[in-house]
Amino acid sequence: MPPLLRRHAIRLLEASLESLDLAVSSLGATKRREFRDPAARYAPEIGLIGAAAELAMSACLVQAYGPSATVLPNGKFKPFSQILDEFRALVRRTDHASEFLFQEVPDPEPHRDRLLGLTGAFSRLASVRAGGLHAGQGLLHEAMVVQANLVADFLASLSESSRMRPYLTHIPRCLSYNEERLVIVEDLARRIAEASQPDLPALLVSAFLVLPDVPPNEPEWLAALERITVAPRERDIRYLLNVLERALPATLVRAGKTGDAIPVVVKPGDPGALPIEPQYLKRQFNNIRDQWYADINNANGRLEAGVLDLPPAEAVREVFAIGLENAGVIESGKNFGPHESWPFIAASMNVQGTPGPYWFLVRRTEDLGQLRAILNKVSEIAGARLRTHLSEFFVGLDAIIAKTPLPADSALEKVMNSIQEATSHRARLVECFKRQEGSTRALRDSDYEVICGIPEGKRPVGDLILQLLDSGIGLEALRYWTRELCKAALELDDVPALVKVLQCRDLASIHTFARKAIQRIDYRFYGPSS
Repeated sequence: MPPLLRRHAIRLLEASLESLDLAVSSLGATKRREFRDPAARYAPEIGLIGAAAELAMSACLVQAYGPSATVLPNGKFKPFSQILDEFRALVRRTDHASEFLFQEVPDPEPHRDRLLGLTGAFSRLASVRAGGLHAGQGLLHEAMVVQANLVADFLASLSESSRMRPYLTHIPRCLSYNEERLVIVEDLARRIAEASQPDLPALLVSAFLVLPDVPPNEPEWLAALERITVAPRERDIRYLLNVLERALPATLVRAGKTGDAIPVVVKPGDPGALPIEPQYLKRQFNNIRDQWYADINNANGRLEAGVLDLPPAEAVREVFAIGLENAGVIESGKNFGPHESWPFIAASMNVQGTPGPYWFLVRRTEDLGQLRAILNKVSEIAGARLRTHLSEFFVGLDAIIAKTPLPADSALEKVMNSIQEATSHRARLVECFKRQEGSTRALRDSDYEVICGIPEGKRPVGDLILQLLDSGIGLEALRYWTRELCKAALELDDVPALVKVLQCRDLASIHTFARKAIQRIDYRFYGPSS
């Protein structure tokens, strides 16, 4: 069975589980010695617990938006707080981007609320994780256990989705305390009241981390909480004591709702960002956005005059390979209006033979009814080739709008069948490798391990294609193996290599296989349900 998630997302989930397992194992182990400074106790563990939470949220962002979803325009990784905000925004979405979080969940809305509720407490975790990693400032054991189990609860909630469940088994959990969290808070409150000044910072931070509810997440108290984990100041301690008093009524639960996380500013179009030119592109990132919106204006203006002026289909393929956000044509968490997406959807269909990718644009378009109305108008003035592809497309679009499976006799059924054919072909690659040994089509012995890893989803097809394109092997072998690998391509991560195949003149006889692979991948991840 092919992987249910992107390879990069699976890696991040496994790293999350491993980080939490290390933290839980350490929390249950006897410390090797007495600490000269007790504040250092459990400092590494709070860093690992925070890393487990961040890695799991990053995996979801990568699954939704691609491998670069966790990277800023300047090449640096996004901070915990931004990952948290973007994950919560993803959970709130009700379109295709977040579907993998709710796959086969019986009641999605309570599940959505639970994910938001669990991550609402992560802003506190973010404030103290840095203190553990950079200042060596740990917390009380009780607070560590509560935080570890909070992250475990979060991973368990993610595993309710059938897409996530296979990668989130054996979730580590602390079993040290049987007390209710409110009892732990009451004990900490008593110890705070009796504590001397040097012990107050760790006790305060621990109390804030185990509170079931806190005053709204205003920057003032979060900033103070972060400061006392690094360099405690008397005024911060006094301030947090006052906040804690307001958060500890008799029931230990506030009447008001929890506030939003600290707002951050995201500027994907920052002119200070460096333009990047991947090896498989002909144009730089900083040109794509300008050209994209120029194409939108031209197409809509000409459509009003009854003329079709569509962008090149190659541009749509390139953006599909890069990712919409990475190309700069749309911001993370936002969607296109129907007037912005239709030119590129129609462009992908206005080709001879196999259409290009377009379902990924449909899933990021608001008001699909209006999109259908625009494309109906396009169909009236389109040539025979585009009209044919549009008639097939409307069947799938109507199924998405109605949230129903495709009709059994749909022309798109051949694309659905090709997904199964590609899965079967992946299993035959090892046999192909052995059959070509000693011939002019033979690969190197070192490629055998890569070929063996493809059917199990451990090695991506695209990486091997790129490797072969740069290896200098004979043209006959290159054509044979590129064709076989295109027939086995199933993952979004394979698309950049497929685009590069289409740009190679020596592989013109393989272009049809590459186009069909791109169409298959677009349909598999974004098309209507079967």
